[in-house]
Amino acid sequence: MITQLKKIIDSSLRKIYPYIQRSYTKKIKGSKHNMFISYLAAPFYHRNDIKYLNHHQNRGETLIIGDILCELGISHKFVRLDKPLITYAGYDIVFGVEPNFIKACKANPNALKIYYATGAYCKYQNKAVRERTDQFNKSHNTSIPYYRLATEHDAIEIADAIIQIGTKHTIATYPKHIQNKIIPIRQTCHTYDTNDYIKNKLENVSYSDFVWMGSAGSILKGLDLVLDYFISHPGLNLHIFGNIDFDIWDYYKQRVIQCKNIHFYGLCDLDSDTVRNVGLKCAYVILPSASEGCPGSVINMAKLGCIPIVTPISSFEGLESYGLIIPSYTSEGIDMAIQTAINWTKDEINSKIEGIFDFSNKNFCKKTFTEDFQTALSAIISKYENKSAD
Repeated sequence: MITQLKKIIDSSLRKIYPYIQRSYTKKIKGSKHNMFISYLAAPFYHRNDIKYLNHHQNRGETLIIGDILCELGISHKFVRLDKPLITYAGYDIVFGVEPNFIKACKANPNALKIYYATGAYCKYQNKAVRERTDQFNKSHNTSIPYYRLATEHDAIEIADAIIQIGTKHTIATYPKHIQNKIIPIRQTCHTYDTNDYIKNKLENVSYSDFVWMGSAGSILKGLDLVLDYFISHPGLNLHIFGNIDFDIWDYYKQRVIQCKNIHFYGLCDLDSDTVRNVGLKCAYVILPSASEGCPGSVINMAKLGCIPIVTPISSFEGLESYGLIIPSYTSEGIDMAIQTAINWTKDEINSKIEGIFDFSNKNFCKKTFTEDFQTALSAIISKYENKSAD
């Protein structure tokens, strides 16, 4: 009887728990503000689950944002960005992403509205998706549909301010009249155990090995360009992490199955031996993305000493000293960048490996994200409070 009752309770909890994780509320005594955050809430229920937090950097960043709000003495409610709520009213600061960001802004018309931009402008991304997919279909005689089209919205117009994960290249994708609202910040990315890592890297690195890391939106992230290049260059090795869109895999599988120089690993935990070993081996990380601003996948591999070879939109300030910019979203652009990289001297490559390892680990971590986010948020709120007092 007790065992059966326990099973019923466990089953009920499994059904209820996902609903509980849709929101997280923290009331702070004496708080001047009540803040609505449309982003994630589940990470607060998995603080000690390292595997869960490693799945995507936004989970750890959510916890950091919560800690910052506590330090600033701001009461807050985190909600999952896409799940409907009974009410959105009762807040004087609204922060986050669509669609719940927009709903909360409308329910609190007098609130300070801060949009959290984590990528390129949605219309810029959609244009890139269409152009790159059309380019692929024309050159490969296929009819691949558009993947990763973003839902277009007016969040940036509604917002009083925008906190942007990215760089000057990301900001440039937005309309000019919006750009002065934007404050860029650095993201966290993964934190590895790097004891003696760079010494081992320089002893094991292969100057002919490259890694591509990504997820959905294979064409948008340039995987097709990379595969086409390495299929025709068997003397160079390509290592691929992440999911591949079904239609793209269906097109390439017979072409790559005989390629001994192309290796697929699927999704892997960033703390896995597989990721670490590939990081030790590869001199370069390549990502000819058409829309991502300073993508975490590139930074995660850069933190393992892989030299970035990326498009301007995927670059970051300081990259020119340690990596390469792919000049165009074409096979010629890929060839130009890779040929430049493999013709560097051994000393040049080793110097860039050490440089990008040090730069990325110092600039993209919890400490820098915390500093950047807290500085940006405090400045925005202070400006809002001063304006309200006038």
